[in-house]
Amino acid sequence: MKKTIRLLCAFLAVTSVSFAQSGKGNIASIPSIVLNNGISMPALGFGTLDLNDSVGINSVAQAVLLGYRLFDTATIYGNEEAVGKGIKKSGMERKKLF
Repeated sequence: MKKTIRLLCAFLAVTSVSFAQSGKGNIASIPSIVLNNGISMPALGFGTLDLNDSVGINSVAQAVLLGYRLFDTATIYGNEEAVGKGIKKSGMERKKLF
């Protein structure tokens, strides 16, 4: 049940994000912050906990299309394959993601 609720929350987070249009279709404009070392990092990220298999792949791909460029991942989540396939499915170059 908890996994279902988390997946539903992840789906709602992805589908209900509403940012100002950037003039590039439906791609959101997410502001960045500059870290002390000068690297620019998106101010909003997409969490991937419990996103596995096709749900993970499709959620990550959709998040990229919505404008997310920062993904919260961890080896302990055990979903590296789904996240990687989702990025590949999105068509976004990996180097453009944080």
